[in-house]
Amino acid sequence: MDPADIILLEEADSLRAAVESVFFAVLACPACGTLGLITLSQYLGTDPVICGSNRCSCRFRIDNKTRLIYLPVN
Repeated sequence: MDPADIILLEEADSLRAAVESVFFAVLACPACGTLGLITLSQYLGTDPVICGSNRCSCRFRIDNKTRLIYLPVN
């Protein structure tokens, strides 16, 4: 995956079976490429996404399922 790529779990049967149902998609951090799981509310832009890497502090929202809006780090 490239940074900012998203794989929807509902479209990937082999991945869906291996992931808790609370998660909706796999996301590659747009800053560092670290893979992470996101919920439906994060995918829809309701909740922010924070990179799970220890070396990256990227925070953003997904707008309209296609565009990333970067948020300031507190």
